[in-house]
Amino acid sequence: MADDTSLVDAVLSGFRKTVERDDLPSDRQVIRLGASNRMHPLALPFLAGLEEAASTAPIGETDIDEGLLRLALAIHYTVSMRPAVRRPEDRPPRWLRWLLSSRPGVVADVLARSVISRLRNGADSPAGLHELAHSADHADVARICAMPLLKRFPLRCASGQLSGLNHLLLAARRHCDVEPLLALIGEKHASNGMNVAQRVHWLAAGLCIEPNTYVDRLDSYATGRERRIRSLAEAVNRQFDLSPDLRCRQSVHAIQLLIRLLGSSAPRADRIRLAPTPMNP
Repeated sequence: MADDTSLVDAVLSGFRKTVERDDLPSDRQVIRLGASNRMHPLALPFLAGLEEAASTAPIGETDIDEGLLRLALAIHYTVSMRPAVRRPEDRPPRWLRWLLSSRPGVVADVLARSVISRLRNGADSPAGLHELAHSADHADVARICAMPLLKRFPLRCASGQLSGLNHLLLAARRHCDVEPLLALIGEKHASNGMNVAQRVHWLAAGLCIEPNTYVDRLDSYATGRERRIRSLAEAVNRQFDLSPDLRCRQSVHAIQLLIRLLGSSAPRADRIRLAPTPMNP
């Protein structure tokens, strides 16, 4: 139709004006709503408007208030974009790419608050954790918030939250100092009240970083306990094939332990992968 172009222009203009509305929610409101799987009605129109604005002028060259950028981040990390974007980390919007490179501290703050809020409300694997471990664009953000998030990870988590824990452990191993991470693993292992599966995942991370220290600890904790061995199989599948170093593979005792434990466990252990795979640049 002849009016199609004018209609599209009117819609895009409406999206752009959404960014200027005086009734937009705060990032705290969006995070609070997201924790209960609710969405503010202006969330998606606001993101569309911001992306449209970024298509005409780079965000860094515009006078966009930081509060609006925090709002955009809160929406991005709490509102599901599927099925529109199958893997958001593969196609970050323009404004997010600019923030990741120019304001990683702002990104880390909003992401961490969103993750903590959703974990407390039982979310399986909050958005953003996969990117911390696997997206090179999130490396600076991971350096800032991976360790604080690990420190605040709930001791008694649901089984579905273990994937998020593994993402955080991978992010910390890749982007944070090893010594503080090892100290935290030791503290977590000594904590009372942690559920069995999570303790195994922390021990597996310790084994990958400092195998000679954690061989005996993991051996005494898992040997002869089928449930713990199944948790170990999951942890190894999640962590070891993406290991950034070869220390575990170079430890004969660590490999012998894994072969002994996993070789006699459920058939799932047959699929264990020990060879490290480098992260895509």
